[in-house]
Amino acid sequence: MDEAKELREYINKTESSILEEEDPHYLERLIKENAALHIVCRQVHSLQKPKKLARKMVHILREIFGYTYGSFLLIDESSRTLIPLAFFDEENTSSADKKIGINNVGHIKTGKGITGIVAQTGQSIRIDNVKKDQRYISKRPDTLSELCVPIFIDKKVIGVINLESIELNAFTEDDQLLMETISSQIGVAIKNAQLYEELSKELKKENQAKRFLEQSKEKYRNLFDNISDFIYTHDLEGRFITVNRATAESLGYATDELIGRSISEFMLPDYRKAFYDEYIKKIKDKGSYKGISTYLSKDNKKFYIEYISTLIKKKGEDPFVYGSGRDITEKIKTQRQMNNLQEQLFQAQKMEAIGTLAGGVAHDFNNILMAIQGNASLMLMGIDSDNPYYKRLRTIEQSVESGADLTRQLLGFAREGKYEPRPVDINRFIDKTSSLFGRTKKEIKIYKKFQKDTWSLKVDHGQLEQVLFNIYVNAWQAMSYDSSDKMEGSKEGPKLYLETENVTLARDDAKTYGLTPGNYVKISISDNGIGMDKATIGKVFEPFFTTRQMGRGAGLGLASAYGIIKNHGGIIDVTSSKGKGSTFAIFLPVGEMHQKDDSLTKDKDKIQKGNETILLVDDEYIVIDIGKDMLSALGYHVLTAGSGKEAIQIYSANKNDIAMVILDMIMPDMGGRETYKELRGINNDVKVLLSSGYSIDGQAKEIMENGCNGFIQKPFTISNISNKVRHVLESF
Repeated sequence: MDEAKELREYINKTESSILEEEDPHYLERLIKENAALHIVCRQVHSLQKPKKLARKMVHILREIFGYTYGSFLLIDESSRTLIPLAFFDEENTSSADKKIGINNVGHIKTGKGITGIVAQTGQSIRIDNVKKDQRYISKRPDTLSELCVPIFIDKKVIGVINLESIELNAFTEDDQLLMETISSQIGVAIKNAQLYEELSKELKKENQAKRFLEQSKEKYRNLFDNISDFIYTHDLEGRFITVNRATAESLGYATDELIGRSISEFMLPDYRKAFYDEYIKKIKDKGSYKGISTYLSKDNKKFYIEYISTLIKKKGEDPFVYGSGRDITEKIKTQRQMNNLQEQLFQAQKMEAIGTLAGGVAHDFNNILMAIQGNASLMLMGIDSDNPYYKRLRTIEQSVESGADLTRQLLGFAREGKYEPRPVDINRFIDKTSSLFGRTKKEIKIYKKFQKDTWSLKVDHGQLEQVLFNIYVNAWQAMSYDSSDKMEGSKEGPKLYLETENVTLARDDAKTYGLTPGNYVKISISDNGIGMDKATIGKVFEPFFTTRQMGRGAGLGLASAYGIIKNHGGIIDVTSSKGKGSTFAIFLPVGEMHQKDDSLTKDKDKIQKGNETILLVDDEYIVIDIGKDMLSALGYHVLTAGSGKEAIQIYSANKNDIAMVILDMIMPDMGGRETYKELRGINNDVKVLLSSGYSIDGQAKEIMENGCNGFIQKPFTISNISNKVRHVLESF
C-alpha cells in the first residue's frame, strides 16, 4: 500500500476517535506531527538510496502538511554548492526548468540566498514575507513565505530542507521546531542511505554482505549517538526504553544505566508529580506533548530541555513514546541575565526619578528656608545677646541650618552634584571632624595615621563633612552596646582608626573600582565593631537600608555618602567580615589647585557692608522680599527683577549704575544660563553672583566656567551674603 495513503487512513482513524469538544485545528496539527514522526522513524530504520529517500520524504510532507513548494538539497563538498535531491512539484516541472534551477533548487553556492545562508551558518531561517527580505533569490514569483532548516550529521551541515508557500505568515514556530526535529532524523536516514549505497557497491565486489551490514549498523549507531539533540523513547509509565549518547552524557550516566528507570528520577522534586499528572496524562489523552523541563545530572548540575514527545502505536506492538529534545540552558541563562539588566535599568530609572523629586523638593524647601533665615538674620542684627528673644532667634537659625543639612542629604543621595568645591587640606579636615565627633562619643578611642604632604583635593567641604560624619556614626553604631551592656563587637572597647595616603591607580586597579587611572587620596576609616556579612555589604549603600533598630538611623546616610563621593569622581569601597569590624576606603581624585585652603581659619560670621547698587533677580517673591531687606540692611541700594527678561530690561537701562547682579539659576521662560548670556552681551564685564537652591554642578557649573564671578547656596545668612557680595565687588 502507498505509504501516504496508509498514513491518511491512520489520520482519519485517529481523528474519529477524538472527543468532539477538542479544538479540531490543534488536534489535526498534533495528528500530522505524530504521523510525520511515525514515518520518519520508519525511514531512519530502513536502507534506501538517498534520492529515493528524499523523494519519499517530499511526498509525505506534501501529502500530510499540504506544502505546495519546497525541496531537499545536499551540499557538494568539492564545489560548495547545494545539489537538489528532490522537490515537491517535480512531476510538473520540465527538464529545462530542472536544469536552470526553477523552484530554487538549482546549484546554489553556500552563503547565497536563504538556502545558501542556512547551509553556511547551520541556523534555521523563517521568513513571513520574502518580498521584504533581500536575501530571498528564488525564481518562483508567487512565493511569499519561506522556512528553511539545516540537515546535520556529526554536527556538520550536509544539506537543507526548504519549504515555500504562496501565503504570508504560512510557517509558525511549531512548524520550525517540528521540521528541525524531522531534519535531524532525515540526516541520519540520508547518511545511513549513503552508507548503504557504499556497502552495496562493496557487496557486489566482495560478496561479504553480512559483515558489511554489521558494520553499517555500527556506523548508524555511532551516527545516532553523535547527534547533539536528545533522542529517547519511553513506555507509558515514563520508563526509558532507549536513549542516545547525548541524553545519557547530559544526565551523567552510561546508556544502559538509564534503561528501565523513570524519567522523573532525574527531574527536580517539584516537577516529579507534574510529570505523571500532566505530561503522561496528556501523552495518553492527546498523543503528543511539548514543553520545557528542568533536570539534574548525576553531579547535581541543573539544565533545561525543550522537547517534543509523540505517542507511537503499532499494530501488534505495545505503544511507546518517541521524543527529541534540545539543551536550552544557555538560552535560559541569557534570558535571565537580560531580565536582570532590565530590572537594574528599572531601578536606575526609579532612582533617577527619586533624584529629580529630591532636587525639586530641595529647591522649593531652600526658598522657604531662605525666608526664615533672612528674617531671623535681620532681627538678630537689631538686638543684643542679652535680649530675651536673642536665644530663640539663634535657635531658629540652627533649625534652618538643620533643614539645609537635610536638603544637602537629599541632593547628595540623588548625586545632584557638589555645592561649592574648594581646596582642602584633607589631614586637617579629617582631624577637625574626628575631634568634633570624639567629643560627642567619648567612649570611642580614635587613632590617626596621616601621610604627610597629601596631594591637593578640591571638594565641597559641607558634603565631605557629611560623608565623614555618616561613616563615623555608622562605625559608632557597629561598636555600640546592647541592652545587656555587653559589647556587640570587640571586647577591647570601641576603636576608630583613621588613615590617609597618596595612591596611584594603574589602569587595572582603577578598572576594579570603576575609576579613571591616576592619582588619588585614599581615606580609610576602620572600626572594631560587629562587622558585616557579604549580603549586608551588597546592600549597605542602598537608600533606607539599615540593620539598626528603630530610631538608630533611617538608612539614608551611607546612600547619600556614596552618591556624594561618586559625584566627586571617587568611590567608597567596603571590606568587612562578621565579628572583625569594617573598613570604609574613600578614593578621591587629585586635582591641580593653587588656591590655599582657608576653610578652617576664615571668620564666617563677619558682616561686611557697602553702598553700591545691586540688581537682585529671582522668580520667588519671598526670596526677592527677604533678599532686598538683607541687602538694604547692609547699606546697598537694591533693584529687583522677577524674571530673566525683566532683569535684562532693568540692567540695560541702568548698567552704568548697577555694580553687580545676584542671579537665580532656575527660573521659568528665561533661566539663569540664558539671562547670564544676555547680560554678558550688554556688558562683557558684568559682575554676577549666581544663587540657587541646587548645587554648583550642572547648569551652574557651566555658567561659572563661562566667567560668572561667584556662587552662593540658598538658604544663606546675612553674613554669608555680605561676604560673598564684597568678595565679588572687590576681587574682580
